[in-house]
Amino acid sequence: MTEKIPLSFIASSLPDTGMLAPLKTVEMRFQAPSGQTYDLRCKIVWFSKTLPHGNTLILGMKIIDPPETYKEWIKNWPERVIQR
Repeated sequence: MTEKIPLSFIASSLPDTGMLAPLKTVEMRFQAPSGQTYDLRCKIVWFSKTLPHGNTLILGMKIIDPPETYKEWIKNWPERVIQR
């Protein structure tokens, strides 16, 4: 039996501007494969600089109060994608 996992975290990469820090809240615009966009307020939980030059950050973020439309999209995401 498979069980859907609630997706309250998201990861991304972006240029290192020196302005991000763990626990900072940021606004993210997420675009689903369908083209639908979602504006998400996120708290940066972790980040790492890419090597060797360190000019890109990889971010792990917790989504804060996701919009209902985003929750509905996650709820209807194909079972084969969200499995344990």
